[in-house]
Amino acid sequence: MNNKNLTLAVLISIISIISFSSCNKTEKNLKRDTYIAGAEIIDNIIKTYQEIEEENYISKYQNELISILTSTDSESIYDFTNIDFTNDYENKLKAFRSLKKVYNTYNLLTDQNFNTDNTDLSNFIVLACNSLDTMELKAEQSTKVTEIIDYVSASNFEQEVAIYELSLVFQEIWIKDSESWKSTLNHIYKQYSEGLEKVPSDIFDENKLTKFVYEPYQGKETLVKIYKLNLKDEAFKQVSKSLDKINFLTNIFEDLNFINMEYTKRAPAIDEIEYTIDNIMEILFPEQVKINKITVN
Repeated sequence: MNNKNLTLAVLISIISIISFSSCNKTEKNLKRDTYIAGAEIIDNIIKTYQEIEEENYISKYQNELISILTSTDSESIYDFTNIDFTNDYENKLKAFRSLKKVYNTYNLLTDQNFNTDNTDLSNFIVLACNSLDTMELKAEQSTKVTEIIDYVSASNFEQEVAIYELSLVFQEIWIKDSESWKSTLNHIYKQYSEGLEKVPSDIFDENKLTKFVYEPYQGKETLVKIYKLNLKDEAFKQVSKSLDKINFLTNIFEDLNFINMEYTKRAPAIDEIEYTIDNIMEILFPEQVKINKITVN
């Protein structure tokens, strides 16, 4: 991390603390809370891309292992297909990191104690747009990205409009990837479960099985069935955890863009914004919100 990025990270941390220290609900800077939450949501999306890439590696290992265990005369009994969860993995990480910088920069713009201007925000928006060049976008998405770049080239562009339009493009990218991941996760779990059933019982070591099967049963066939059941249960829980996180981020990203959309209006629905951002902050920063409530009371 270079000095400029390090300084930006430190400033954002300071702003977060200041924002959380608000003593009265009516005095909160809603925009600042929104963009603190936005940066955190995007950070979680970045982490999810990384986690899904790890899932991709694990699934390939599991598939290869099952293929080995079920092979006869070098011909696999069960056909496993290696499926990549993500396309342009590294490029998408870079793109969402660029979007996070947009939200971080806007945080600074909302605070009068820091010297920054529209030019800084415009530069980061253009960088975020350019980060999408390496991706296969729909024609309308490419057109929208070009329009955003043209829009922020004017010195008096409306910040909230630019951020909203840019976030919509990224939301579409996230939705497309997340829907693909959900389908792939379910497909791979199905293959893994069916593959386990095809692993012959005679290759298992009964003495070693007793170290992994804690249920009070005996007999090799019974132990093998329970062991396979436990493996499938473990895999199912991992898939469910991943699916829950994907759905959570999809929903909270939608909430964020609802707020972004309201900020583009001449008369935004402040009550709805405050209600939505309070819920988001409570989910993202539960301990800090709890401390703030205790302090206020």
